[in-house]
Amino acid sequence: MVDRKELPTDFADAIGRYKFRGSSGKVNLALSELPNFTCMAGDGPGKAALRQGAWRGAFSISPSLDYVERAYDDAKYGEFSRQRTWTSSFRR
Repeated sequence: MVDRKELPTDFADAIGRYKFRGSSGKVNLALSELPNFTCMAGDGPGKAALRQGAWRGAFSISPSLDYVERAYDDAKYGEFSRQRTWTSSFRR
C-alpha cells in the first residue's frame, strides 16, 4: 500500500513492532443509496428483489479464485496477505 521508505523511520519502526492476531481489517461505511452493479443492469429479477428488500448478503471482488487462494496462503502462515481482496456485506 505505502512503501516503507515513504514513511518517517520512527513511524515505520513502530508499525513493524506492532503485534496482531489476525490478518483482516474492517471498515464500516454508510452509503447514500444502494450500489448499482452492471451485472444487475436493467429491470430484471435481481432489481425487483432489491426493491422488495432482499438486499442482504456478501460478495467478494478479486480477479480470480486462484488469486484468492494465493491471498489466503500468507494468512495461513500468520502474515498479512500480499494479495489484497475485498469482501463486502450489505444489510438494509
